[in-house]
Amino acid sequence: MHSASEAAQSPIISPHVRGVETETFLILSKISEQKEFLKSILEKYNAKNPGSIEKMI
Repeated sequence: MHSASEAAQSPIISPHVRGVETETFLILSKISEQKEFLKSILEKYNAKNPGSIEKMI
């Protein structure tokens, strides 16, 4: 059994978890970038969604 002081000394977030958090942040950033790109295309063609553009074609 670990004492409370041992538990307090152990890192709350391991380096592996920090790596996963960083990867998650990068993925969410990329998704946000893609959403902004899609938004700009939709605005350019005055479309509400990608399906509207497809119908235009």
